[in-house]
Amino acid sequence: AISIGFWGSIVSLILILSFYNQPSINDDYCFGWIGRDFGIFKGAYLYYTNWSGRYSANVIMHLLPLTFSSNYKLFFIGPWILILLGLANTLYFFKNAFRFSFNSFELWGLSFLFQGVCLYLIPAEGLFETIFWFPASIYFISFQFFLLFLNLHLFTSNFTGKNLIETILIFVLIGSSEFTLLIFSALFFLFSLNRLLLKKINLNYLIQTTVWLISLGIALFAPGNFTRSGTLEKNWVNIFLKTNQYFLDLLVHICSQPLFWMWIAFVILFTYSYELPLKKLNKREILLFSLFFFGGFWLSLFALSTGLGENYIPNRNFSLLTWYLLFLGTFIGFYAKSFVPFPFQISKFNIFWIAILFICFIPFSKTFKTFYREWKYDKLKNYALENQQRFENLRLSQANIVGLKPIKNKETLFFAQELSTDSTHLWCKCVANYYHKKAVYLKKETH
Repeated sequence: AISIGFWGSIVSLILILSFYNQPSINDDYCFGWIGRDFGIFKGAYLYYTNWSGRYSANVIMHLLPLTFSSNYKLFFIGPWILILLGLANTLYFFKNAFRFSFNSFELWGLSFLFQGVCLYLIPAEGLFETIFWFPASIYFISFQFFLLFLNLHLFTSNFTGKNLIETILIFVLIGSSEFTLLIFSALFFLFSLNRLLLKKINLNYLIQTTVWLISLGIALFAPGNFTRSGTLEKNWVNIFLKTNQYFLDLLVHICSQPLFWMWIAFVILFTYSYELPLKKLNKREILLFSLFFFGGFWLSLFALSTGLGENYIPNRNFSLLTWYLLFLGTFIGFYAKSFVPFPFQISKFNIFWIAILFICFIPFSKTFKTFYREWKYDKLKNYALENQQRFENLRLSQANIVGLKPIKNKETLFFAQELSTDSTHLWCKCVANYYHKKAVYLKKETH
């Protein structure tokens, strides 16, 4: 009940607000127009050859509701699917890791708490982008696929189709995001090296390693990457310094969060209170896992430091990287017994009092308070109604060149960017093409 209350307090707000979710001027109309007129896979190929090597992400981003309908009410679907995906995937992960049955209170309590921590731990802006903004939802999805692969690879006994699912996940993960590509590849290299040293080489090993290498080639040498390369940072000293600064910023962020330490303390006490049949890993294996993880993590920030002239970590990337650090802390916490044997028995009743702290945390959460204000003061609702009416007028207009009035209800987290007064701007051209207009532009504000 405590876990459900903690998770449900933020999820209920997300699901209520999802009914007012809107397509963003950034990218949504471009993906919607190309996906509708050229097809999802053709659209993904066009992005692959002209912009980004994230081939699986390109496919997923073209599946947004605008590809199938201009009805904005369908945008509630995204947050609902992601919330259910996250919970189901976490349940499956902990079920296999600890051999819980599905009707176990421990399984459901642990899963609700972990998903709640994932949602509360990131800033409100990051939660908006990764849950509500469809093109950025790939970061949430890639993290879930990452957990699923580790679940199958480390904790799941063999079953028919397991090797095939793992191989498909390797291909999908490499093409999902630059961060997942590098973090996952570092760990997969470790797994492959371990099997090689133990001489556990079989057909499945060769197939998965081959798929991994081919996927890396497809993602890294995509024509679209070379199109973007002209905007990349070329000064290696600046790249190195920026990488270390990003790395430090993320560590400071997560280490300064009381919620993170509450969760780690809960995890450690949980492992001391229950006799869990967790797969045995020795100290050396856990240390190597952590070192390779941090190596891939640092390289992902190195890649970010070269790109597109941004001097900060975008919210969606910040969220994904925070989740990866949370996962590593959780993983190490579950193996705390291997490092520090505890001489005293910790009762399950004491775990209950630790869990109470999660409920006490809610009123202090900036993310919760931001989403609560969005609901209480109808910020998103007012913006959504105005935005829907504006684009409905555009759809019904008989003119080929249409000027749209500026949005007045901008005091909301969900307002990301306005159209340009220049009809040749990319966002304006995408909107015009989506609604079959010659040109669309933003009218200048009149005072």
